Amino acid sequence: MNRLSQDKVNVLVVEDSQGVRAFQLDRILYKVGRSEHADIQILGSEVSRNHATLLRIPAEHGGFVYRLVDGDSRTKKRSANGTYVNGVRITSYQLRNNDQIVFAKGVAAKLFYVIPETAHRLLASPLPILQDVDPAFRLDLKAAHITSSSPTENVFQSS
Repeated sequence: MNRLSQDKVNVLVVEDSQGVRAFQLDRILYKVGRSEHADIQILGSEVSRNHATLLRIPAEHGGFVYRLVDGDSRTKKRSANGTYVNGVRITSYQLRNNDQIVFAKGVAAKLFYVIPETAHRLLASPLPILQDVDPAFRLDLKAAHITSSSPTENVFQSS
């Protein structure tokens, strides 16, 4: 299970036209997109201004995990071209170690759930990740289908 604990760190490595960057995930909410106001800015011609949201949620057995949601949590609007995890278009997905995320052609990310030493190395000098994305998938994003880790779940619903 991908639980956040004091001995593990979630690091999101992002690659786009700006290069390769790494972000340590430790906040409750991150907005991801090409907007200059995004917490994690990603650039690409097919990237929406508010492309996705990362939400920290409680895990079943304690700790926390991150859920990736396609679109903007404030406006409840989905991204124009979709968000893909491990080659499958998602609306909502609970991320696990080594999950590959594709936001658009040439814009990808990978989640690493690692010990602090490894996190420091990733944050200091992240390696490119686009080379790990299946070349067939890089060319045809719209061929994938939509899934959710819980089909009836409305992640944007207010309590």
